[in-house]
Amino acid sequence: MIENLTICHIKKSPTQAEPVLSLDEWSLFETCQRKVYISMMPEIYISKAPTKSIIKGEEAYLTLLNILCGLESRVVGETEVFGQFKIFVNGQSMRVPSWFNQFRRVAQDLIVDVKEIRNSYLADVGLRSYGSLTKSSVSNCKQLAIIGGGQLAKKALPYLNDGNHQISMFLRSPSKAKQIPARLSKCLEIYALDEQIALKSIEGLIIAAPLSSKQIEGWLKKTNIKPNIIVDLRDQSADKALDVDCRLVTLNDLFAEIEKTSALFQVQIAGAKKHIIALSRKRFFSCHFRPFGWEDICA
Repeated sequence: MIENLTICHIKKSPTQAEPVLSLDEWSLFETCQRKVYISMMPEIYISKAPTKSIIKGEEAYLTLLNILCGLESRVVGETEVFGQFKIFVNGQSMRVPSWFNQFRRVAQDLIVDVKEIRNSYLADVGLRSYGSLTKSSVSNCKQLAIIGGGQLAKKALPYLNDGNHQISMFLRSPSKAKQIPARLSKCLEIYALDEQIALKSIEGLIIAAPLSSKQIEGWLKKTNIKPNIIVDLRDQSADKALDVDCRLVTLNDLFAEIEKTSALFQVQIAGAKKHIIALSRKRFFSCHFRPFGWEDICA
């Protein structure tokens, strides 16, 4: 089955035009750093895409493993991309290409292999996540505010809850707070983003929602919140930097901090990459047995 796997892997760049591919032929898995178009259709039925971005078969499986283990991320070994992939696979229930169920079977193998690699090589490396980095930046702040309640916020909350912070969360739709697990919301006060409220005691602000810098600056002025530090988890290539009179920690700053310590994990990372090659080769030459007695040779 893996011989039919084709991906078009595109790293996001503000200066580089991206191809537009048919979502009948491809399914798009997107993160803040990359777009991965995935297809299981025979090559003759797939529209043209940039040749240098097309990867097939065993190499495509290997590339996905590297991405999902966080080895292609700037925060090497981070876990967010793996969580996003599981949501992508399980959440494709409305409009999906006819071949997507075939990919779900490949995805099951990917998920099993990622867990094996992470447990064997990347358990400590993966602790360097957005949540742990955010926590270290605001560790001295008793009163915190978070804009957004999506995946990034949920990744940060377990770390922030352990820090005994008092947290105010601002959401465009406060009803979405019901989606936050009770164990993570016990220290939260929920407010609507457009609510007229002044919280002058806020010491730290975490931005985990795709708002523009102009919107955030306007919100700060309206609420009269004047934090000592702002941790901005937005994609830094998507907008201009915030213009604020306090310490600003951007996603790029967090990446730079990680790069200082990445050498400590080089042996583990090298072991993970070697194991990924072996697992990809094993999957490519494995047999998928069917309940009707025939088998599909993936080679």
